Amino acid sequence: PVAVVDVTPISTSLELNEQKTFAYSVENTGGSDLEVSFIGGQWFRFDETSATTISKYNYHVKEENSGEPSYNWLDITKTGTKLPYDMNGESDKTKFWTEVELPFTFKYYGTDYNKLKVGYNGIIALGGDPDAKPFPQRVLPIGDTEAAFIYPMWSAGGFDLYNYPNDAGMYYQQYDDKVVISWMYFLNFFGWGESFQTILHKDGLIKFQYKKIDGVSDGTGSGIVGIESSTGSQSISISNQSMLPHNQGLAYLIVPDNAHIVAPNSTIEGNIVLESANIYGGSFSDNLLIRTNDPATTEFLKPLSVNVAGEAAIEVVSDIDFGDLEVAFDD
Repeated sequence: PVAVVDVTPISTSLELNEQKTFAYSVENTGGSDLEVSFIGGQWFRFDETSATTISKYNYHVKEENSGEPSYNWLDITKTGTKLPYDMNGESDKTKFWTEVELPFTFKYYGTDYNKLKVGYNGIIALGGDPDAKPFPQRVLPIGDTEAAFIYPMWSAGGFDLYNYPNDAGMYYQQYDDKVVISWMYFLNFFGWGESFQTILHKDGLIKFQYKKIDGVSDGTGSGIVGIESSTGSQSISISNQSMLPHNQGLAYLIVPDNAHIVAPNSTIEGNIVLESANIYGGSFSDNLLIRTNDPATTEFLKPLSVNVAGEAAIEVVSDIDFGDLEVAFDD
């Protein structure tokens, strides 16, 4: 195969919540099938408009710990739904998992899902009827073919209800283009911990984010971070009980890396999509990574840059719980 790839930079301006598309294609001028994948990011992706066959569904992990635009913690403790959980039923799968419906079809490792199960200790299951998973295994894949799994911070422990009785726990919120699941004030058995969240985007992007707890030692060294297919044949281990590099705000972008088949003398066509819905105002640059099986060049970088103008809307919470108040009167 011979890949003909245009790497001319694209630069544009966007208003907040604006989307622009740019027609894009990759041609195969060789004599055998070309495999090509397009790896996007927080604010850009490639959407195919032609009808190629996907030979393999996979993911590529980007570690981003320099803050925005990739790191953008979404506080859903006041706007989301607090999910029930039962730590006393940790060995009973009917009590361990909390099932929630998805507002859209989410494709994960090539399979479509409309609901997921959330475990209180930083694990998500898609499909099937998996057993309870109260204690993490040290190595991925775990080989449970009952379901596919997502591990933002699979750890043994529970929530800090002593210091945060109102806010500690699991939360879930739906948006038009994504769902957010947050675990707030989670502690391992040593009393170390963090808050963390998983964001599943409608376009297939998965994001893990982490937030330190004031006055509490980092507990990420006791957790398993990664993803796994329903067959157990594909998995990515991001962290195996190692401290995570928080720096200015840590996010892992788990981006679809699906291999499209382009026949000889054929072209894959689509659009490069740039959008500002999930970033703030400012100037940002990155590269669309294009991977191929062309023996001459296996990777191409398409430079992208945007300037996002405007001001973000401020969401005002009408009710604020200050807890118990003491009122004193002077004589």
